[in-house]
Amino acid sequence: MSTPDAFGVDKLTLFTPDYHVHDLSPSQGWTVHRRESPDAPETPSLLRDGTGKTVYANKAFVKTERVTFDINSYGLRVDLNPSKGHHPWHLSPDLDGVTRENMHGAERYGLLLDPDNLRLVRLDLARQSEMPETPSTYGHAFTLLRGKRMKSAIYPDGAHFRNGQRQAIFYSKRAELMYRHKEGYGCPSRLLRAEARFMTHKATTQATGLTYLPDIVRAQPEQLFEVYRDFMAR
Repeated sequence: MSTPDAFGVDKLTLFTPDYHVHDLSPSQGWTVHRRESPDAPETPSLLRDGTGKTVYANKAFVKTERVTFDINSYGLRVDLNPSKGHHPWHLSPDLDGVTRENMHGAERYGLLLDPDNLRLVRLDLARQSEMPETPSTYGHAFTLLRGKRMKSAIYPDGAHFRNGQRQAIFYSKRAELMYRHKEGYGCPSRLLRAEARFMTHKATTQATGLTYLPDIVRAQPEQLFEVYRDFMAR
């Protein structure tokens, strides 16, 4: 199990236009979204599923604790939270087992896809450590941080720097858990997390030199940590 000051992959978003769904219906776990506004144009055809049924919708998705499969007119997006497969707040750079588990999970929803064709479109790398004091103690230090060509927002216990391609964020992990889940899961109150977020395919490939899912699964943790360190040092 990872340690509280671990480094790992917090979020991974993938995309492919090539996929197949056997039965895109609520009975198979899918939420199908259609515009209900009377001013909206006629609902488009989203796809024809394996039953021969044409589905008229703007998008459809399945969401679980670890993975989201989201279909729209452009294709299929897959959002993974790899570290949550290991622990609610510990981090892990291991993508192999969690990725295989979630790809097998796609079959439960009648979704067929080739993992080798999943393109990287977002990557969040994170590091965390238990500080001597709670994150709110470092409020003044956050005001001294600057992001190169980034907008900034400073909070009592963190900071957020962002542009259209990249983000850096510092926050109390326990506070985030309490806000989202009303439960701390044993997370120390002094745990500070710092994330480097590459928000587009271009930003991800420029930073990592990686393009598809198999590339990042094979990447060594040291390689990903170097990407994280170089970005955070800017």
